[in-house]
Amino acid sequence: YLAIALAVGALVWMLFVLTRTGLAARSLEGTTLRFRKLLLVAGLAGLAASLLAIIFQGAVGAGTSFQEAFGSGIPGQVIDTRFGTMMLVRAGAWAALLGLVLFAPRSFRRPGAVSIAGLLLGVVLVITPALAGHASTRDPGWLLIPSDVIHVAAMAVWTGGLAAMLWILPPATRGIDDPAER
Repeated sequence: YLAIALAVGALVWMLFVLTRTGLAARSLEGTTLRFRKLLLVAGLAGLAASLLAIIFQGAVGAGTSFQEAFGSGIPGQVIDTRFGTMMLVRAGAWAALLGLVLFAPRSFRRPGAVSIAGLLLGVVLVITPALAGHASTRDPGWLLIPSDVIHVAAMAVWTGGLAAMLWILPPATRGIDDPAER
């Protein structure tokens, strides 16, 4: 959840907050570098967590250790479940987001094809917890799944946005001499 929050919050903050303040023009390289670092850390952590979750789920289901599950066919069996499929979808979204951030980090400064693709991948990341977890296995699913998606999205935009503000904003405001403008 932390990786989802950091990635989605940073994407939303970069596109909808920073670009509208006029501050981005003061230090574009500094903000882009910090944005890229934040998304790379979140993306790598999210990708690793998504793939390791398959093994952990298999170990718990089989009543064995992580090490024993890792070398067996258990992860393959987990992949055939809803949880395993959603973890692979999430891992794919993380991999695609990492590709965008690695090869086109400046494209997140303004709305465009890359930034829209990044936001769509963020939506996938926000939806997968609801489809992999309890919300999709309990009744009424028509209420629980959207509630879970809204909950995760709100958490990600809020907490991830705050983290992004604290990490990305300083380079953009360093060039401002007047404290009133900060």
